Amino acid sequence: MSRLAELLIELSNELLSSGEKERLCRCPSASDFTEDAATISLPGPASFSAPDGSSVKLGPGTYRVDVLAEGYFVLTSLSERHHWVVATSQTWHELRLTSPLALSIPTEGDEQNIMVLFPGGGALLAGGSHAQAPPGAPAQRSIPTSLLLDALLRWTPIHVRPLPFDKQTLIPLPYLIGWGTIEPGASPTRFGPMVTPPHWVSATVVSCAGAPAGSAGPGGPGTAPPCAFTPGESVMRGPFAGYVTSVTPVTVTSTRHVAGRVVQLLVTSVVHNVGNTTMLYSPWRDVYQVVPTANGPVVFPNVIVATGRAASNAPFSTWAPDAQAAFTTAAGTGAPVEFELRVDGFTFATRSCKFNAQFYYPQSPADPTLFCQ
Repeated sequence: MSRLAELLIELSNELLSSGEKERLCRCPSASDFTEDAATISLPGPASFSAPDGSSVKLGPGTYRVDVLAEGYFVLTSLSERHHWVVATSQTWHELRLTSPLALSIPTEGDEQNIMVLFPGGGALLAGGSHAQAPPGAPAQRSIPTSLLLDALLRWTPIHVRPLPFDKQTLIPLPYLIGWGTIEPGASPTRFGPMVTPPHWVSATVVSCAGAPAGSAGPGGPGTAPPCAFTPGESVMRGPFAGYVTSVTPVTVTSTRHVAGRVVQLLVTSVVHNVGNTTMLYSPWRDVYQVVPTANGPVVFPNVIVATGRAASNAPFSTWAPDAQAAFTTAAGTGAPVEFELRVDGFTFATRSCKFNAQFYYPQSPADPTLFCQ
């Protein structure tokens, strides 16, 4: 350890002012650490290496992680008000961050690692007995992204916004592939009266396209009404007059543990005016949510994949046939349906599909189909 580092620790252990500690211990590259993002917890005893190769043993507890200009960590016990300097190695990560984040990450043999992740993919890592490379050897180690994500899932529920990342873009493609799967049923039901689906919690209008200005409406040319929905507004699902839906079960899985976590399925599908009504095309995003009590596949039954909206004065008997006709397109095409799987708010999988009612003639024996990429 350099004499400068020794003097730094001796002096900082005597200081009571947190402002003085920050001035001495933090390097500019980590200056945008938030207090939460710089705090880690060690569940048990842990061993690290000092810059001179000697062993640093820490007890269980909560520590603040600061970064020296040399790249070493200064670990401050929040209960003992004592400091230790530990060596680090440079490494990389695949997550999209907006500011630095410190994590405690257990690996095989209950070994503890401390990692500070920076925006852009760079990171510093301090670990157990094999963490420090021999003199002259490349100081490169890595932590699998799966372990990083487990650590983030443990860390996130404890902390409130602002988070140092966006949960929906944290895991970029192609790394998102493999975290979860979405398997919609390929044979949705024929259209029937809309009801509130199981596990449904909310719906939001994504966009709305109505008839062009000047189009003919009930009162003649130029009387077509504007779009009936406003992007961003909340909408309901229930037994409302004129609305019919086609539904299908959707099974989701995750490579991470889901027991006790909030599992959400977000489905963006089309609401379409049908029958003798003014044109309207409006994608809605429905949210379905469960908290599983065990790990394994999660099934969302009766997920809405298409919605027909008939005129208020249309006979009930026409609602479903008109919807089936409106959602029938050429083979291999269909109305878009977008699925997204989130676990505790993190996006784990996405999938794009198309819905075709296949109502090619009134007595058609074909059922609707959902085909996915």
